[in-house]
Formats: sequence, C-alpha cells, structure tokens
Amino acid sequence: MTIQEVENFYKEDNYKYIIKNNNEFLNFYKCLLEDGYKPYLNYEDMQEFINKIANWYEVKYPDKLLEEKDDNIYLDKMDSYHLKMYLNNKLASILDVPYRSKFGGNRQVGNNWEPFIAIRLPIKESNKEKVIYKELEDLIVYVNPYTGIVYKNYMLEDYNIKNEIYIDELLNRFKNTNLDLKELELIIKLHKEDIILRNELLSLIPYKLLYSKNTSPELGYERAKKYIFDINKYLKTKLDIRNIEEIINRNYNYIKEEKNNNIFKKYTLSLFRKK
Repeated sequence: MTIQEVENFYKEDNYKYIIKNNNEFLNFYKCLLEDGYKPYLNYEDMQEFINKIANWYEVKYPDKLLEEKDDNIYLDKMDSYHLKMYLNNKLASILDVPYRSKFGGNRQVGNNWEPFIAIRLPIKESNKEKVIYKELEDLIVYVNPYTGIVYKNYMLEDYNIKNEIYIDELLNRFKNTNLDLKELELIIKLHKEDIILRNELLSLIPYKLLYSKNTSPELGYERAKKYIFDINKYLKTKLDIRNIEEIINRNYNYIKEEKNNNIFKKYTLSLFRKK
C-alpha cells in the first residue's frame, strides 16, 4: 500500500474490537442477558481478554517472522497452555468455558487430583412423601467442568447409570423421572451461552490485529490469519477469514480519486459560469 492508502485504511477502522463502541456486540449481549444469561464477566474483563490475546499474537508472530526474515525462537513454547498461563484464571476460563456451578473443587483419584462441580437434583415435591429417609431426597452428581463427563457415582446406579457419561446425556436419561432437573438444565444452558459469548469475543480479535498500528496493514492481515487458524484448530471454532479478506482487499485509493473528481467538478462549473 502507498502512504495515502495506508492512511485511508486506518481511517476506515470502526473499532469493533472496543466493546463499548461496538453497538452490534452490545445488542447481542443485551439479548443474551434478556434471555436469562447469568454473566461472570464485566465489560472490563471482556476488553482485557481481547487486548491480551491480541498482544500475545503480536509477540508470537512478530513482523520479521511474517516477512520470513527471522525466526521466533519462542514460537514452540507459545502454545495454548502458555497462552492460558499468560491470562489470569478468570480470563483463561473464557477459553476453556468450564461448566459453572455454585459448588465444586478437586477430588483425589489415585495419585491425581481431578476438578469437579457438584449438581444437586432434588426429588420433586409430589414425590417426597414416598421417600423414607431424608438423605435420599437429593441426588448429587459430580461432573468434570472442563470435559462435561459425569463421574461414576454409586447414587447413579439406582438410575441404571453405571459408567461415565456426558452431562447432556445425563439430562436426557433423567427426563421423565422424579428428579427436579432445573439446576442441571440451567448449568447446561449457561455453558452453551458461555460458548456463544466466547466465540463472539474471539471473532473481534482479528480486527484488532488487522488494524494494529504496531505494524503494516499487510502484516496485520497475515497475523490475523494465523490467529484464526490457531484458534479454530485449538478450540474447534469456526472463525471466518472472509471478513478480514474483504477489508484488506478494498480499494483505499478513493480519497485521491475523490479529490480529482472535485477538481474536475470545480473546473467544469467555472466554465459554465463564464458562459
């Protein structure tokens, strides 16, 4: 790009990656909240998430690497594991999207510790009179928040569940039973909405990389492509490259042409007035 084209390129930046300026994102988030979404992030958290990942990728893929003039000796170490270490726990959870519950912790399995969340499934009010012992009223299930696998539990054997299953399958198995599934349904719903929110935030980061003034538009585009490839591979997302392709391929010489057209209009108008 020429100097003029670069100036025009940056002038067209509508700052989609700044959340409070992005009306499209704000409307999306408003609808999410109106649908009953229970947020665990505020706007500052979401903005920090975008900024930090963009900064990470500017370090991971420096200009000289993209120009094939140099290697990044730390490239192999800048994987998803180290990215999460770079983020704080709250921001890293945006990437992992663990299932959320009021109760959880870690449990020891052999020599290892595994995370869990506990979900209480009480017996419905209409069936409580049939229960002799109070401790039998509640079924407690334990779920790995990162994989969604329900751990084996002797209490589940009463429902003919003897092996590990996924939380969505558990919900299907418990339908038409005497259990109140409201908490289980809410946890699954929130998890799906957390994924939707995460993907929306991830989709804004290519714009920050593309319009970064720490580099050129061409290299910002190449860096944004690598980010999209990495994230889609790591998180199995479907971030679309076509939006940034459309932006980088626009004609940015329009201001010069517009000025020439204005000069021509002024010239023809002066000729008309002379007559």
